[in-house]
Amino acid sequence: MPRRWWVRPVWENRKQESEYYTAIPLLMSGDSEYFHKYYKMSPSKFEELHTLVEGPLTKQYVIREPIPSRARYLALGMQIQDVAMAFRVGISTANGINCDTCKLLWEVLQPICLK
Repeated sequence: MPRRWWVRPVWENRKQESEYYTAIPLLMSGDSEYFHKYYKMSPSKFEELHTLVEGPLTKQYVIREPIPSRARYLALGMQIQDVAMAFRVGISTANGINCDTCKLLWEVLQPICLK
C-alpha cells in the first residue's frame, strides 16, 4: 500500500507539541532532580552519553528534517506507541529509532563498560 502522507498531519506540529521540544529543555535547564527521576541519570550524564552517540545518530537530510539525536532515547517502561505519541512520530518510526539506538548504545558502550 502506498504512503498517504510524507508526514502524518497530526505530527506536523512536532516542534511545538512534542515532548522533546517542550518538556526536555525545561528539565535540563532547571529541575535536575526530576530529570534524574524521568531519565534515570543526571543531565550531565545524559549529555555525556549523548556526546558518545550523537555523530552516528545524527542523520543527514535533504527532503525532510530528521528526528533530533537527543530525542532518540530509550524510554524505559514505555510502550512503543506511547513513545511515538510523546515525540509525535509514527509507530514504525519510533520502533526504528529504538532499534537503531539500542544497537548503537551497545556498539559504543560495550568496549568502554566490558573491558
